[in-house]
Amino acid sequence: MDVFVILVLSVALIYFIRRYLLYRNYVKHLGASLKARQSYLHEGENETRKSKYMRRLTKRLNKLILENSNLNRARTSHSEQLEATLENMGEGVVILDGSNRILMANKALRNSFNSWIGSQKITGQRLEVLFSNSGLLAIIDQIKANGTSEPTEIEFIQSNEKRWVRVSGAKAKADSSEAEDLILLIFYEITQGKEQETIRREFVANVSHELRTPVTIIKGYADTLNQDSETMPAELRMRFLGKLQKNADRMNDLLEDLLSLAKIESTEASTTKEPIGLNALVNHVLSIYSDRFQNHGVDVSLEVPEEEIEVQADRSKLEQVLENLLNNATKYTPYGTTLKIGAQLENKAAILWVEDDGNGVPEEDLPRIFERFYRVEKGRSRNKGGTGLGLSIVKRIAALYDGTVQAENVKGGGLRIQINLPIKD
Repeated sequence: MDVFVILVLSVALIYFIRRYLLYRNYVKHLGASLKARQSYLHEGENETRKSKYMRRLTKRLNKLILENSNLNRARTSHSEQLEATLENMGEGVVILDGSNRILMANKALRNSFNSWIGSQKITGQRLEVLFSNSGLLAIIDQIKANGTSEPTEIEFIQSNEKRWVRVSGAKAKADSSEAEDLILLIFYEITQGKEQETIRREFVANVSHELRTPVTIIKGYADTLNQDSETMPAELRMRFLGKLQKNADRMNDLLEDLLSLAKIESTEASTTKEPIGLNALVNHVLSIYSDRFQNHGVDVSLEVPEEEIEVQADRSKLEQVLENLLNNATKYTPYGTTLKIGAQLENKAAILWVEDDGNGVPEEDLPRIFERFYRVEKGRSRNKGGTGLGLSIVKRIAALYDGTVQAENVKGGGLRIQINLPIKD
């Protein structure tokens, strides 16, 4: 009897030990599958030894693991699509965490602020470390308080570089319900627009200033003539009329130059090209200016090669270039000056130049003489009848044909202005 009981107990003990080992092995492999997020597969004879509860549990866990894997793949795919979209946006995009640390910054943002960022890795850095700007921090505070912010124009200054950006933003939900909300900032680059706005504003101010003087003079002399025309001596009346004529001509010259400049800078500006011989063009313009040169005591020295230099351009525009250079030279040089006018070929470019023997231009003013309304001696230039637009027109006509302009003082005195026009094969 005792032997039988011992035998039964031994069989039972062996059974439960085997079941324990089976379940322990099952739980171990199941845990590994959960950790690896892979389906738990048990094939062969072991499958028949599993209880129906183990088979049911395995089936449900496999289903959960599969669903979780699908969700993770979908989330990864969406994240990659979102990252690719943000990376290729034209506007700069930055995503911050609740502590203002940068989680993501796209290519447009990095390119716009390359001088600020350089080659350093910005992910993980605090935004205020890279951009010490009170306006930007105020926008972030507004987003944290209200959930969004109105587009705000901010000026960034770094060394000698200035950038204008329109910034807007909003809160964004984090993946985890327990995590802090993220902050999405969008940077719209408006530096070019601001610069153009400044140029337009300065242009309007300059035109108004240039017109105010002759208008004031004309009005003053006209009022005087109107009131005292009967008693005014004839000689004085003629002098007043001469002043009126001079300032009316000055206004007309300014308006003509403004219209010419507007036409050249228009997006529909004509870039008609035809074969132009520079030698013949120079001689033609000099023949027109012969009387003026004689009145100003100008001695002309012509330096052109015997062989004709041919360029592709609009004849009237090239004539205007040379006329403006000659006007500039004769107005701002003393009586009896010598002008050197030349054309030559150099490095696949046709070069047209005018050189005088006057006082030249201060070195600090040389880079600016092609700007609109820029004058080295403002009062003297106006008295000479200059509009301040002649050299600006020269530069823009040259640019129509991919050309360049340059100015340099001549050793011993004088100024040389040169036009370089590429000759294409």
